[in-house]
Amino acid sequence: MRKSKCLPAAAIVAGFAFVAAPAAHAEPDSTPAIVVEFTLTRFDSQVASDHDWEVRRDSDGWECSVPKDTPDGPCPADFRLKPGGVTPGGVIHANCGYSWLYREGGQTRYETGYDVYPTKGAPLTHSWQVYFDTNRGPLAHILNGLGPIGPRWVHQGSLNGATGSYGKATGAVLLSSGASCTSGGPEAS
Repeated sequence: MRKSKCLPAAAIVAGFAFVAAPAAHAEPDSTPAIVVEFTLTRFDSQVASDHDWEVRRDSDGWECSVPKDTPDGPCPADFRLKPGGVTPGGVIHANCGYSWLYREGGQTRYETGYDVYPTKGAPLTHSWQVYFDTNRGPLAHILNGLGPIGPRWVHQGSLNGATGSYGKATGAVLLSSGASCTSGGPEAS
């Protein structure tokens, strides 16, 4: 079983880390990946400022986060929110990346993860949970941690000897731009 690609706490204290290459995807006996988008849910001005980003509101009332040296202008159409959550036609014009969940190894193992578009900011932290209905009852894995070095985080896990009939991943990622992005909840059945 591969561990997640998060920075271990000891690496943060030491100030450096060696990071393995991203995990390979689907083994021959895996189910097809269910991939869903990440949705932008809010911006945190302090986090953005701490990482050389700036949360702004444009003349049309859109809120966005851009690198601090970006000239004034309209918010990027693919990475903005209307304060108060009201958008034309109920559409949120923001996609931070995507997430996935699939089972592998005869339904006894799984892979989950996310990939954030680099132009949206670097992942700082994530809260991530995977739930499975198994032949032994419900099973939950809590995978909260620091963001990876780079835009992709992958975790391969085991169902602890059980077989799973249905699974769902849920989570959110805080980006260096101050954006909080929520997974659409990929499922595997």
